[in-house]
Amino acid sequence: MSSSMSRIDSILEAKRAELGRLHDELHGEISASAPDPKRLNEIHTRIISVESEIDTFSAAKAEAEAAILAANAEAEIRAAETQTAKAETRTAKAEILIAKAQTRTAEVRAEKAEQDLKRARPVLTLSLAYLGTKTLDDLKSFHAFHELEPKPTGIPTPVTLEADTDEKQLNLAVTVIMESIFAGSPLVFVNSEEYPWLPQEYGLESRFDLKPDGFATHVGMYRQYAPAGGTSICNARESVRVNGITLRFGRPSSLILHDCVALIAEGKRKITTADIGKIVWYAHSMPVQATFRAILFDPNELYLFTVRHREILRIDHASWATLGCMDLLKDSLTLPQYVPPWVALLDAAVKQFGYSVKPGSFLGAGATGRVFRVERPDNGSAVALKVVKKRDAAFLHHECVHLMAAAESPFVVKVVTEATVVRAEDGTVLGSAMAIEPVGQPVRSPLSEAVCERLWLALFDLHQRNICHGDPRIPNIVFNDNQYYWVDFLGSSIKDSSGPGSGKLADVITLSKSILGVIPHAELSCEEEVERLHYQFTEESYKAIARLLFEMLDDT
Repeated sequence: MSSSMSRIDSILEAKRAELGRLHDELHGEISASAPDPKRLNEIHTRIISVESEIDTFSAAKAEAEAAILAANAEAEIRAAETQTAKAETRTAKAEILIAKAQTRTAEVRAEKAEQDLKRARPVLTLSLAYLGTKTLDDLKSFHAFHELEPKPTGIPTPVTLEADTDEKQLNLAVTVIMESIFAGSPLVFVNSEEYPWLPQEYGLESRFDLKPDGFATHVGMYRQYAPAGGTSICNARESVRVNGITLRFGRPSSLILHDCVALIAEGKRKITTADIGKIVWYAHSMPVQATFRAILFDPNELYLFTVRHREILRIDHASWATLGCMDLLKDSLTLPQYVPPWVALLDAAVKQFGYSVKPGSFLGAGATGRVFRVERPDNGSAVALKVVKKRDAAFLHHECVHLMAAAESPFVVKVVTEATVVRAEDGTVLGSAMAIEPVGQPVRSPLSEAVCERLWLALFDLHQRNICHGDPRIPNIVFNDNQYYWVDFLGSSIKDSSGPGSGKLADVITLSKSILGVIPHAELSCEEEVERLHYQFTEESYKAIARLLFEMLDDT
């Protein structure tokens, strides 16, 4: 079996290397001045074939690993039955269940990967020039292509663009234009021409990410980077002021925040139909639920795309010199109905609470909310601001009540600003927000024995106070200034009976599974021993659980 696994590993390594070479070849062909459609289709057909082979061998590897686990577990069952050891039999059966679950998980992942790849690759089957031409023809036939009519009272473009402007200077000029458009709105424009950030396919290595020239999002939702190569206008800083305009460089802070991108920008010295095809490629690479704009521009003209669910719904075409061009951009990009919902919610919450937010503030996301690092206006200290949409407001208020009820514990984050309804300027309810402190860092694996023990002592402190967390998994504890803090009491039932009641036992089993990496619905092989130690209900018995689990971790 081990020799088979080695062969599968070597085949997978070779196939992944081949896939990388094919994508390099595909990018080269797409970027050519005259792409060969026949060659593009040949390369793409081979890419699909290699990806399918990788999926097949990956699934085979997962099944083989699961088969080894199952075989070992069945051998333990036979030995246990021979020795009539009921506990060992139960352990082995649990391992079989885990092995079967892992096999099914591998199958589901392989199926999902194949489905996602099929959804993600419609753009690559055609040359970009053909795709651009087809998109223009389709929209014109649907009367969804619009030429901007001059507006005598329109705002003039604040920058004069020369026909021979190179792409970098063009991007700089458009950054100035975008800064004037977004002034007073919750959005900022970020130059990203040096930072790949838009994944073109599910599961593809990040080196194949696409590089739009820029994007617009909330200031707290992008991560700053210094431009490479010591660009003179930037002096290698993350952001600079040029003639009163802030130039920002970076990428969205997380894949999760791609639905918070309001605009994707691409600049060219002279727009071609292939460039329009590239915007369609970008659209197919964004989250399927996203609604956003894309702008394609050169020194003379611009195309403004309206995109929803990866489909181009409308294109507006204008010359930079046309009066009304700036009005078109400002109305299309900054009116409240066109601002991404999470952007509007965070901006309104920060203003309503009086906090400030900086680039790189995204801390993470859960089932219902997103969390950002913000600063108090009085002393500049940091707090974590959690925002949820209107439909999930009840969950946040529920969590706030439980956090305040557990405030007596030193191992629970403190509520700074209670869960509050967040409203837009016109009074529309956008969602709710709550601020907590301190701002912590996630707990990283693998855990040391000392960290494992401290987590159990943090849980014991809650239980001593008759407080149940409800979901004490590793992702729901943070570390700050040599202290651990429980967060996200969303599923908690705060007050439990005195002693080691059933709610506390559920906490103990949940944390045990989280530490061992056991899926929530699988059996815990050491459950009887963990239960026994829990019902002793002392600090030492909880430390003993920590030691037991760490020894099991150490053996794997």
